[in-house]
Amino acid sequence: MKSKNTIPARWKTQRMTIADTTMDETSDLQMIYEDGFDQEWIGKKYKPKQNYFKKYIINPELPPKGKKSLHRLQTIRLKNENSVIGYLDIYHGWPKKNILWLGDIFLHSKVYGHNYGREIIYNLIKEIKKFEYKYMRCSVRLKNWPAIRFWARVGFSKVVGYLGDKDYGVNKFADLILEMDINARRKEEWME
Repeated sequence: MKSKNTIPARWKTQRMTIADTTMDETSDLQMIYEDGFDQEWIGKKYKPKQNYFKKYIINPELPPKGKKSLHRLQTIRLKNENSVIGYLDIYHGWPKKNILWLGDIFLHSKVYGHNYGREIIYNLIKEIKKFEYKYMRCSVRLKNWPAIRFWARVGFSKVVGYLGDKDYGVNKFADLILEMDINARRKEEWME
């Protein structure tokens, strides 16, 4: 059972529908997930996990003392084609009750450059303003320069933490934890 302070099981943007992931969608999501492993920022020693989404639906990665009822894995589809283009992984109220944690927003590389990510974030803000959330946070790999630019562009401009390896190297990684004050963004800023 989902908490009453979570985003809906199904919601829409102008061009997409976003709904709780079902087992029938796991092979599409697995393909999108594996497509991302060709990226340099992941590291050569890491390989995609087999059947990742089938296992993840049943046993999601939760924060310390996390509850399944506060977690959402949602599939992103284009409205006009009904094709799966990505997924959204959210945890409500972590590390504080007024923060929505974005574990992942991942889109297939074939749809890059169409502002789908920006559209999702803008509409997600509209959804969560109905609740007590004041901030959204995410973690981004330092070597993932396109993602850093994306998150900065949509308003995740405050660095609130970091984690990972202390030293730089080919197979060393670190993440920034970024935050957005959801009340600080105006609609006009999304049209830039």
